[in-house]
Amino acid sequence: DGKVRRALLSYYTSTHKLRFGLGSKVALMYLEAQGVTLKTLDRTKKHYRLGKAVFVPFSGDEGAYVRTNSAGYQIFLNYRGIQDRFRTVSLTNVLKNQVDPSLIRDRIILIGSIAPSLNDLLFTPYSSRITSPPQSVPGVIIHANIASQILSAALDGRPLIRAWSMPFEWVWVLVWSGIGATIHWGIL
Repeated sequence: DGKVRRALLSYYTSTHKLRFGLGSKVALMYLEAQGVTLKTLDRTKKHYRLGKAVFVPFSGDEGAYVRTNSAGYQIFLNYRGIQDRFRTVSLTNVLKNQVDPSLIRDRIILIGSIAPSLNDLLFTPYSSRITSPPQSVPGVIIHANIASQILSAALDGRPLIRAWSMPFEWVWVLVWSGIGATIHWGIL
């Protein structure tokens, strides 16, 4: 449906260099300054511990995703919200020294444009509105959500979104199909 639901945390270039996405890079730098570092739990499965969180990559065949592109290290994105969930200040206010230093000190600052004219707008699960057209979100807000998700998972233990195993999904579908069939049969 064209909505960003997964976060690309890292990938390998064609020259086999590891590169991190913006949101994951700034989150890792912030956590490292706090003494929280990435630890390998299972190198072959790519399971890593970061503070209180265990990261398991998206495999490409989870939930409704079947044979989906799972290149790089992706996870399901657990949004904090859209633009109104993140404090923004204009570059003009920064240059005029009109920003309270407490808004910046010991914080992750992402510098990016939110101007619609740049065409860096994406749809998210928050984009859907019943009464109005879908609203897109600037790319910098997607990166802010990725950084926020990593930080809250590592520091606060906020759960990461994971898909159920295939057998559990089949049981879930069969149970609800049985309940629906029973109710339907009882009505007739």
